[in-house]
Amino acid sequence: MTARSRPDPYRRGARLAAAAQRLALYARDRGCNRPGCDMPPQWTKVHHLDEYQYGGLTDVETMCLVCPFDHPLITEHCFTVRVGAHGRVEWIAPKHLDPSQTPPSTPSTTRLTSRIRTRHDQGPVLQSTYSGPAA
Repeated sequence: MTARSRPDPYRRGARLAAAAQRLALYARDRGCNRPGCDMPPQWTKVHHLDEYQYGGLTDVETMCLVCPFDHPLITEHCFTVRVGAHGRVEWIAPKHLDPSQTPPSTPSTTRLTSRIRTRHDQGPVLQSTYSGPAA
């Protein structure tokens, strides 16, 4: 991206991501950022890696896309989401699930390359109750 086409960093001025920032996140993350999740970008929400209420910035480099099914892992189940050493978003399980607190060996790659994604296991698909023509 050129300097002119890059979305402006809004820093502390706005809590919500601007349209240009959301489009940049759509292009970078291509959907929910949790490894293994295949939720498309239009069904995700922008998550601040450093919580806005504690001084986090509203900037593309400090946000990622997370679906409604995975967001509670961060807010309620104490998963840590951060930018790792290679500039990729990493999901780290809480201490009671992963005592070593190490990110997976294949962190979320911000989907710079294509990869197979699996769907959330939401149980059986609704089954048809149609029993044929009335007798």
